[in-house]
Amino acid sequence: MIIKGSTIFLEDSFKNIDLQINNGRFVSLEEKVEGESEICLENCFLLPGLIDIHTHGAIGFDFSDASSDNMKKMSEFYIKSGTTCLLPTLVTISEDEYEKQIPKIIENINENSPYLGIHLEGPFISKEKKGAHNEKNIRNIDIDLAEKLYNLSKKHIRLMTVAPELKGFNELVNFSKDKFLISMGHTNCNIDEAKKAIKMNVKNVTHLFNAMEAMHHRTPSLIGAALEYPLYKELICDGIHVNDSILKGLYRGFSDEIIMISDSISACGLGDGKYSLGGLDVTVENKKATLSNGTIAGSVNTLFDGIKHLVKIGIKLEDAIRSATSIPAKAINMENEIGCIKVGLKADFIVCDKDLNILSVYKNGHKFK
Repeated sequence: MIIKGSTIFLEDSFKNIDLQINNGRFVSLEEKVEGESEICLENCFLLPGLIDIHTHGAIGFDFSDASSDNMKKMSEFYIKSGTTCLLPTLVTISEDEYEKQIPKIIENINENSPYLGIHLEGPFISKEKKGAHNEKNIRNIDIDLAEKLYNLSKKHIRLMTVAPELKGFNELVNFSKDKFLISMGHTNCNIDEAKKAIKMNVKNVTHLFNAMEAMHHRTPSLIGAALEYPLYKELICDGIHVNDSILKGLYRGFSDEIIMISDSISACGLGDGKYSLGGLDVTVENKKATLSNGTIAGSVNTLFDGIKHLVKIGIKLEDAIRSATSIPAKAINMENEIGCIKVGLKADFIVCDKDLNILSVYKNGHKFK
């Protein structure tokens, strides 16, 4: 298949070139490609498929209790919304629930689904900074449990959010090497504890600013470390979790390190109403999801919604796209497979108009219906 006439986003800029796809991969990017099965997409943008490394659910379903069949329905919604790859993310749940849900997720990991692996947001997190996690399920670091969950996932755990101040953090980092990545989050750590984790090669921060100690100029906490060191910084870009002024400042100074995440919950794609997250009741009003005590409980946005919000507040479209494509791909060590429209990579991409309305989505080179 050859696509002509579109404006294609290539790594960090747009170019008007032809694109050829074969066997589900990008095989040629040239000013002029000749061949059969040509498709003309004039006045369209072609963007890489989006990658969400932190999402809990959508269309009424939560990965922490969804059935395997409902996960298939979720995958269709994600792809149609432009998210062609993602890490199903589990909030802190009980050991029995992990044993029930992890096999359902890995049952849905295949070449045609958007699921890449699992992000465990917990259970080794701070009770003081639990956010919308059920405190009764929060655990002290337990290497035996970590190994059990990793084996249960058949090595599909890719990312685990952990509070670095917890006893046993060093042992968990050592255990995780060559298995999965550690992200610092839901944490009450100070800057020295964060720096110790960074020296152990921990490079990710879970939803920067949210569920961590606020930054003071003399006691800067994990946030200060994230500003000092070249860490991958997750950001929820909905204008609710982080003020737009902070978003603009971070993109001005750290655009190469920002990973846009949705942190979406089951309300994503549905709207206001009553929902559940990891067994906790959530109310959504005016796109803001909260627990009964007012704690923010994830978002109702897709990643593509996040791109549009960033553009609306003045962030360069190119920077917004990279934070939802190539940068998360690098953060989870998959940049040689996904995240860019580049020869050899999987042909996952979005066709949209110049006003950023999605017209179609392709997964593995095939138009998704």
